[in-house]
Amino acid sequence: MIELRQLIAGLRAHGCRDFGVLATSYGGWIGALLATVESDLRFVALMGPIVNIEHAIWASPAARLIRRELNRANIGASLVARHFHLSSPLHCQPVCDPARVLFVTGEFDSIAPSDEIEAIHQKWRGSELLSVRQGHFGYRMMRETIARLKERGDL
Repeated sequence: MIELRQLIAGLRAHGCRDFGVLATSYGGWIGALLATVESDLRFVALMGPIVNIEHAIWASPAARLIRRELNRANIGASLVARHFHLSSPLHCQPVCDPARVLFVTGEFDSIAPSDEIEAIHQKWRGSELLSVRQGHFGYRMMRETIARLKERGDL
């Protein structure tokens, strides 16, 4: 996130004024956090964003190796849970206009489940939620996200 903010600042210094975020999964998590500190984002399109780090680590099928290494280092779920509020977009509000935020969820996503993305959509009042018939990864989500951004006039 620091690097993204440095990049934005550098581009601003060279006259760039329009910034948008198009991000997936882990990038969606970072993009959501970026929306909590950058007020002038033209759009924020988050596809399958990781918004619940606890689920991503302790329940997601994609994190088996991470769980094994954390357990090996005697780092349990309670330690991670204590710090969840520090890195979770669920515990923040965007400083950009929430109407500029598009959350996109895959109906069959087991890594970033729809109910978690629905929860942040509800919390970020004014944001939009788009549901796509796919899992966590797939080309359909990108196509439908780009189409929706064009419909909204963001692209």
